Amino acid sequence: MKKILAIVISLLFISAMVTPAFAQAKQHKKAEVAIEVIHGTVASIDIAKKEIVVQDEKTGQNKTFIVSEKAISALKGGEKVKVKVKAGSNAAESVKVINAESKKK
Repeated sequence: MKKILAIVISLLFISAMVTPAFAQAKQHKKAEVAIEVIHGTVASIDIAKKEIVVQDEKTGQNKTFIVSEKAISALKGGEKVKVKVKAGSNAAESVKVINAESKKK
C-alpha cells in the first residue's frame, strides 16, 4: 500500500511540474507579433502630434504612423523611408531613411 501511495504522489508531483512548462510555452508563442514593413516616401510630418504620413510604394495609399521624437527629428519631407510596425498598429517600431546612394552599392 505504501508503494502504491508513493507512486501516486510522485506521479502527481511530476504532472504538477510539467503542466506550467507547457502553459508557458503556449504563452510565449502568443507573444510573438508579426511585423509589417512599409517602403514609401514621407508625404508630411506633424511634429506636434509626433506623426508622419508615408505614401506606400506598393499601394500608393497614404498611411499615418506615430513615431518617436528622435526619429521624427531625423526625417524630411520627400525622403524614402522603411517603416516597421506591428501588424494592426500605427505606432512605428523603427523608421529608417533609405539613401539612393546606398541602394546603388
